[in-house]
Amino acid sequence: MAIARGISHVLGHTISLRSWLDKGSVFSVTLERGVLVESKMPTVTPKLELPLSGVRVLCVDNEPDILVGMESLISRWGCEVKTATDLFGSLHCLEGDWIPDVIFF
Repeated sequence: MAIARGISHVLGHTISLRSWLDKGSVFSVTLERGVLVESKMPTVTPKLELPLSGVRVLCVDNEPDILVGMESLISRWGCEVKTATDLFGSLHCLEGDWIPDVIFF
């Protein structure tokens, strides 16, 4: 929630929370209505080399959902990502001479 609140603050949006005991919670983000703008970009875009392309990243977290999000984000930056939920899984990632350049835990 703190991350979402920080991002919405930076973007100038309002985030709110409603919660009911034994029923659940609802989070919402309020933002201004956008305006449709026609794209003037060419239909074929050249493949850009990403600055982090090829960087090996090991993400370790005990929350599988966090790992899914981290892998999705970091791989879009061109990084080679492996994930683990514990020390044993981290050691398994190192098999086959794979050595991370960065470890997030």
